[in-house]
Amino acid sequence: MTAAIKKLKAKTRSRSELHRLTAMFNATPMVVTKPIEKCLERFDPVSAAILRRWVLEYVSMARPTITHVYRCYQADIALMNCEQRPYATPLPTLSKYVFRSAIDSLDPFFVMAGRYGVDATMRHLRRQLPKYSKLSHQALSPLALAT
Repeated sequence: MTAAIKKLKAKTRSRSELHRLTAMFNATPMVVTKPIEKCLERFDPVSAAILRRWVLEYVSMARPTITHVYRCYQADIALMNCEQRPYATPLPTLSKYVFRSAIDSLDPFFVMAGRYGVDATMRHLRRQLPKYSKLSHQALSPLALAT
């Protein structure tokens, strides 16, 4: 279980928050990349752009593992290095730790919605909403408490 799913389980959200996240996911799925920018700005921009693309591949309905997506990223970097001229400096391959950190920096709602679908995510999050008893829906008055 990734840290993103653990964060999702730890944090309960209100119904309005769930509807807002669903609308944002359906409107602009590329909003997902914004948290990644903070952790990738100190690395090579070309390698970071390729990493960004493969991090977003992790959030797909095929549900690839982190190891599989990281190996695809390494293969993409190796291909780019083979296509470069011999005297050019090779692109650095970012570590698996950076790759996993980029995945963990994604919003857990987007990760779960991308991998399992919005409906499954909403069902999962609705189970975590606090359940109110019958008494809390009624107006509390001294007569209601006395009976």
